[in-house]
Amino acid sequence: MEFFTFKPQEADKLARTRQEVENVKQIVTQNIDKVLERGEAIEVLVSQTEDLQNNARSFQKKSTKVKNKMCRRNFKWTIISTVCCVCSLVTILLVLALLVYMHVFGLRD
Repeated sequence: MEFFTFKPQEADKLARTRQEVENVKQIVTQNIDKVLERGEAIEVLVSQTEDLQNNARSFQKKSTKVKNKMCRRNFKWTIISTVCCVCSLVTILLVLALLVYMHVFGLRD
């Protein structure tokens, strides 16, 4: 106590220093809280990124299956259309040949 009574200026300096130390402690505490909050936010983002990546892989697999299925279906319809056209053409040619054979068009040999 003697120190503060005989040297009041030193006591003011000490009080100011203590107040500054207290302010710095508060700032450090706030910064630590912010860092912890960011860490939690980063963990959430990492989790969401992993989920999104898994969903993207699943989508890619499903879309490849759908693409292959549609290609097969398209190929099937192409073959059916081709067979129908060939059958129609053969039928027309046979009918024309039969009509020519029966002299329906009046063609003479």
